[in-house]
Amino acid sequence: MSFSREIVIQAPVDDVYQVVTKYEYISEASHIVDVSIDHVDDLAAGDQLIETRQVRGRKVDSTWTIDEMKENQLFVVSSDQNQLHLTYIYTFSEVEEGTHIRLDVMMKTKGLRNKLMKPFIKKIIEGEDGEQLQYIKNYIEKSS
Repeated sequence: MSFSREIVIQAPVDDVYQVVTKYEYISEASHIVDVSIDHVDDLAAGDQLIETRQVRGRKVDSTWTIDEMKENQLFVVSSDQNQLHLTYIYTFSEVEEGTHIRLDVMMKTKGLRNKLMKPFIKKIIEGEDGEQLQYIKNYIEKSS
């Protein structure tokens, strides 16, 4: 496992799940420029989305695949690009204060260059997405 984060958001689990799976929170994340999803109403495993990020002054697109969805419980997406496989696992649970979310980010590298660069790549990904749950919390609490 590369890293994990957890947070509690004072909102119903259904609201939080919808914000995460439809990427409504990206306005809070300055490094994510856009997320393009063909349809957001009936997302299912196998659907793909294109995420555009600002990386070192240039825009970079990544294709992500929805691997698994269990309404209000689980959302798993993954990307394979440049011999780097990333999996983001979001788990949701209802708690007294609202919704508990856990994000587990898994990273696998292929190729000698990526294996040597793995600590550096991990640091970049953790720097960019380590605050993702806070972005979600900020977005939901601003909207409330």
